[in-house]
Amino acid sequence: MSARDAFGVSVRVIGLLIVLAGLLYLVDALLLIIDPFYFIKYRPNIPPAPMAHYLRTGIVSLVAGLFLLRGARLIEQFAYGKNSN
Repeated sequence: MSARDAFGVSVRVIGLLIVLAGLLYLVDALLLIIDPFYFIKYRPNIPPAPMAHYLRTGIVSLVAGLFLLRGARLIEQFAYGKNSN
């Protein structure tokens, strides 16, 4: 495995982690839609935030993570150049 391939794998792993974090934020937003006092009742140590915060962060994280997963080749080309091996 070349350095370029390892870089591509690391970009995809980071993208996967960001997608998973985005899904967690979307689940939290769904919980706040179902029960607006969820965090106050079941997670008293976490300060409550508006549902829009979780929804917005989840969507942005999902889009950024999917870009890293699907666009890793573009990032490789930017980092290493088109003809570099």
